[in-house]
Parts: sequence; structure tokens; C-alpha cells
Amino acid sequence: ILNDRYLIQEQIQKSSWINVYVVEDQLTSKLYIAKEVLKEANPILIHQFHVEVDVLSQLEHKHFPSIIDVFETRNSMILIETYFKGIVNLFLSFSPSLFAITILVDTPNIN
Repeated sequence: ILNDRYLIQEQIQKSSWINVYVVEDQLTSKLYIAKEVLKEANPILIHQFHVEVDVLSQLEHKHFPSIIDVFETRNSMILIETYFKGIVNLFLSFSPSLFAITILVDTPNIN
């Protein structure tokens, strides 16, 4: 559980310094995206995390995620943002070489 509130449901991305999860808010039962950057990460990644928080805090658009929560633990910084299940989920991703927009598409299972 992150910040005594967000229960990890699924890990979407994992690298040496970054983790991205789908989390469930234990107060509202809503699903969100949690992006975690370790504090010992490359300074560029830490900068990109802060830029993403800054950019998203200034955007208000139905096709971009909204910031729900931002907090730090002893070892990491975590951004909680809206999750658009079943449609295109745009979010700014962390990359060691550039700041890019990544598109995740959740498609229902077709049987």
C-alpha cells in the first residue's frame, strides 16, 4: 500500500529507477496510475518527474490525466494521476534521454 491509501493492483512498468502501477484508492475504490521514481535515480529522471508534476498541475483537459496526489517516501517520489480504463490513456513518461508522451491503450478481451 502506498501512502497508507493506494493499494497496488498491477505493475505496468518496471525499471531500475521507475515503477508504474495501477492502484486502487482505499477511500473511494477508484483506480489511478501511480508513478514512482526512486530518489537515488539519475538526476535527469528526477527532473522529468518534477516537470511532469508541474505540467499536469497546469493542464485541465478531459484527455489528459489530472493529478490526484503527490507525495514522497523515504526512498521515492510518487505521483498519483487519473486512469482512463478502456480508452487511450495519455501520460508523460519518464525516459533517460527525452521527455515524451506515451500512449497506453487498454483493449477489452475479444472472444
